Amino acid sequence: MLRDARLLIMDEPTATLTPAETQRLFALMARLKEDGVTIVYISHKLDEVERVTDEIIVMRDGRFVARGPTAATTRQQMANLMVGREVSDMFPDKPALAADARVAFKVDNAYVPGWAENVSFSVRAGEVFGFAGLVGAGRTELFEGLIGLRPRTAGRITLDGEHINPRNPRDAMKHGITYLSEDRKGRGLHVDMALKDNLTMMTLERYAHPLLDAQAERDALKKAVGDFGIRTGNLASRARMLSGGNQQKLALAKFLHPDPRVVVLDEPTRGVDVGAKRDIYFLIHALAAEGRAVIVISSELIELIGLCHRVAVMRGGQLVATLGENHLTEERLIAHATGTH
Repeated sequence: MLRDARLLIMDEPTATLTPAETQRLFALMARLKEDGVTIVYISHKLDEVERVTDEIIVMRDGRFVARGPTAATTRQQMANLMVGREVSDMFPDKPALAADARVAFKVDNAYVPGWAENVSFSVRAGEVFGFAGLVGAGRTELFEGLIGLRPRTAGRITLDGEHINPRNPRDAMKHGITYLSEDRKGRGLHVDMALKDNLTMMTLERYAHPLLDAQAERDALKKAVGDFGIRTGNLASRARMLSGGNQQKLALAKFLHPDPRVVVLDEPTRGVDVGAKRDIYFLIHALAAEGRAVIVISSELIELIGLCHRVAVMRGGQLVATLGENHLTEERLIAHATGTH
């Protein structure tokens, strides 16, 4: 604004803003528009695109797809154009879960000081188990405590019938548990490192004999790019050159490379576009179909309802309810999360 710009390009400007801050930004944009400033607004949040733009341009895989008045294009049409197919099948069919499926992961009376108190739950092999709750409910901190990222002063963890006590994430990984943090760039990836270095970082012993086998790492990356649908023009590029959705797919490939039995995904689709979301949803169900126990922590209730066999709800550091598939509705999840049920 100080430069009296006539053209302003905004790339995901609300990604880290609170709802109140977003409203202030939109009010500022309206003033700029009245003053004759042209604004190019880049976003995957279709409700925002619908609200603040006059015309939309849709791109997919680096190519122009469509252009037209925003008022004449529904969110559903935008999403279909972005994905290249109907998104009514956004969520795949949930993998069948046998009534006698074994308990793969069990937590009894976990206590993470200041964040979680007496939390108990179990997840069966082949199950997608969700965690819902408001910001600050203790979901992330609970799992950070379970894998040794923060102190846990009580609680018993059982993996396939064996009592374990992970001291740190590497120890948890050796037992067969991996946790993908909600902080993709801070704790999920080293964005200034190469793609192959990110992918193989947790399993270097496979590639060191004793020196690193660079060709084997490159072969592993080629396979991951195909398996996870990572779109990159250059396999030798750094992780920061990927889009948000492809960074997330790389992070998933990295944390699944050790072949874990229990996979914990914290906000797995935060900051990714609708096409990448769909890809990640299908991947999550594929993991469950392989017999892994999959735990999804998400703030998007529709995501939990569409993905999970059961959802646990946390409020104020305590697990207050666990809802089965036949009882999963936004109203019930919100009621338990806010204490208004």
